[in-house]
Amino acid sequence: EIGMAWKHSGPAAKVDPSIVITTPNLATGQPIHASVSPDTFGPDQANDGKFSSTWYLESGRTSGWLEITFKKPTEFNTLVLVEPVGKFGDYKTSRIKSYQFQVWDGAQWVEVACGRTPSRVQMHSVARTKTMKLRLSFEASHDTPHIADIGVYNEPR
Repeated sequence: EIGMAWKHSGPAAKVDPSIVITTPNLATGQPIHASVSPDTFGPDQANDGKFSSTWYLESGRTSGWLEITFKKPTEFNTLVLVEPVGKFGDYKTSRIKSYQFQVWDGAQWVEVACGRTPSRVQMHSVARTKTMKLRLSFEASHDTPHIADIGVYNEPR
C-alpha cells in the first residue's frame, strides 16, 4: 500500500559530498518568530524537528522571514533549508525564488549564506559562526511557500 500511495517527485539535487550531517539540529525547539503567521500554523512548525509539519507565508505575500533566537550564543557551520516539495498535490516544485541566512552581530544582520537556485533541500557549509540570532529571509516565486525545516548544525571538520 505504501508503494502505491508514494508519488515520486523526481530526483533530488546532488548534495555536496563535503556536507555530512552527524550532529543534532541546534534550531529544534528554540524560540522562533516570523514576519507573519497564518492561524494555527505558527513559525514553530519550521523548527519542531518534524519534516511533516510546515510554516507557510500567507497567500498574496511575496517575501517573509523566520528568526530563531538561541537561548545562549550558539556556534554552527552548516545551514539547511527544507521545503515540502512533493508533500502536497499542488507543491511539485520549490516556491522560493531566493533566500538569505543572516546572523545578528549585535548591531546589524550579516549574510552568511544565500541561494537563488530553487530546490527542495538547500545545504550550506559556512565558516564557523557564533550568534544569538539567525534569520532566514526569502522571496517567493509562487504563492504560499512553505518551510518544513530550518537546520543549524555544528559539524566536526
